[in-house]
Amino acid sequence: MEKVTAYLSHAIRGAMRENATEELITQNCKEALIIAKTLRKHIPELDLWVPAEAEEFVHEAFQLGFLNEDNILTVDCSLLSKRNLLIVFIKNDLISNGMAIEINHAITKGISKISIHTDNSLQVCLTDIERLKKEVSRLLEKKNII
Repeated sequence: MEKVTAYLSHAIRGAMRENATEELITQNCKEALIIAKTLRKHIPELDLWVPAEAEEFVHEAFQLGFLNEDNILTVDCSLLSKRNLLIVFIKNDLISNGMAIEINHAITKGISKISIHTDNSLQVCLTDIERLKKEVSRLLEKKNII
């Protein structure tokens, strides 16, 4: 099956930035994983990269001083550049600093972008899923034409 490669942008430290607690980081990553599972279930044509799935490594490297925020965002943007689509997971209308950088990178590189919105319930709106399915179909058609 032909797939569309996508990058799921989500909060890790969120609005708290450098003051984020371990609990908040863990919670944000768990929520991103729930959203990723939902997207994979409803749209199997997605090959989805989710930063939360590598967060243990990144967090450990950050704590040990091997990585800083700029290094992490540089790698994130490099990974995003290899994708067809940026999916922005926006919970409670929050776009974190890192998410904003990823969004700007996608715009600069001409990468398609779509946002999905949720609240604390983490229920993805069906209209967001339908919009995402249409964008995936459009990108698949484009891949087959080129």
